[in-house]
Amino acid sequence: MNGVNLNVIPTTKFKNTSITVDFIEPVNHDRFADLSIVAEMMESSNQKYPQQSLLAKQLSRLYGAGFGTDVLRYGQLHILRLVISFPNEQYLPTNESTFKMAIDFLRAVIFQPLAEAGAFNAMTFELQKQNTINYVKSIPDDKQFYSVLQLRKLYYHDDPNYSGLVYGTLDQLQAVTPQSAYQAYQEMLNHSQIQISVLGNVNEATVKDEINQIGFTSRAEHEYPVKVPVKVESEVARRVEHQDLNQSKLDLAYSLPIFYDSDQRFAALLFNAIFGGTPQSKLFRNVREKNSLAYYADSVFSSITGMLMVQTGISSEDHAKVVQIVNDQLTAIQNGDFDADTIENIKADIVNSKLAGLDSQRQLLNEQLVNNLLNQHFTTDEWCAKVKAVSKQAIVDVAKQVRLRAIYFLDGRDEDDSE
Repeated sequence: MNGVNLNVIPTTKFKNTSITVDFIEPVNHDRFADLSIVAEMMESSNQKYPQQSLLAKQLSRLYGAGFGTDVLRYGQLHILRLVISFPNEQYLPTNESTFKMAIDFLRAVIFQPLAEAGAFNAMTFELQKQNTINYVKSIPDDKQFYSVLQLRKLYYHDDPNYSGLVYGTLDQLQAVTPQSAYQAYQEMLNHSQIQISVLGNVNEATVKDEINQIGFTSRAEHEYPVKVPVKVESEVARRVEHQDLNQSKLDLAYSLPIFYDSDQRFAALLFNAIFGGTPQSKLFRNVREKNSLAYYADSVFSSITGMLMVQTGISSEDHAKVVQIVNDQLTAIQNGDFDADTIENIKADIVNSKLAGLDSQRQLLNEQLVNNLLNQHFTTDEWCAKVKAVSKQAIVDVAKQVRLRAIYFLDGRDEDDSE
């Protein structure tokens, strides 16, 4: 129906069947906190299973099914995801339809929230709200993740749609009420675009009939933009923060305006792998191994945001050296300083990783969602052929488009010692 799409992926490779339900809407930081708690409420209880223990017992009756929710930010999109994975009945000593049981479970999760009179149950709501707040408060303890967040704030100039946590800020979470979260749930249920994906040893017609029993209604169809426009700035944003740590964190953000719909997309994939995305990369070999300047050094590139990020764990006194050596590795690639054997070895690694992903239900379902959002559908053979076809010059051409935009340094010395 309008605004509700079903993707069926029949395969005999797995003994489990997995179903994902993705509620998709434009990214809006004002809704992050409400929807993060909505996800927690949906995962923990509903009217049919009003206590977490009862919900867990039902999953146990479904032969140990796994169920969870999450909130995701994918470019300019916000996604609330439900996922359930359960054994296919043909592998069980029973005539029960585990697929039908899973659909009944999802129907209760989606349409029977633990709520009344326009508000979530206060006691359960406060528990889930506090759990989310506790998680957000704990993030500064994970220094690597914390550093990435600070770098994003620099890169996106504190634009809360892209720089902040998709769970919302502490102030936003504190302000969420049972009423506001329930209203966000109703808006999501009635207006979000919905992608449902089913992967397993299933019959397509049967799946469609059962999914129709969930009870979704038509809604206005939208094709929301996905990729995040790159902001070009003349100055490199910089920030130094001091904490008493055994290991300092130095992260750098570059713009690389090559997106998933670009002819250079696969060359960008190869460039990142040579730069810092694999153990064969220049960052790994020259920053970490050859010069012993980093505990870790790697890079990640997103063809949705056009952002290239380098993460390193270093000793504080090596800060300037590491910045220089990282940028030297970029310059080397721009100058074509890498050989044919490196290219072929990294191509083989990328292709092997792609093929290994065919054995992961989670990865296949994620790819299905992404392909639909981006309206791109490559067969595995086509994808691998495009990787293998990338030339050295194409990689150099990509490297020349990289521009440094932000540097965040979490200095493990206190401020007095660093002077």
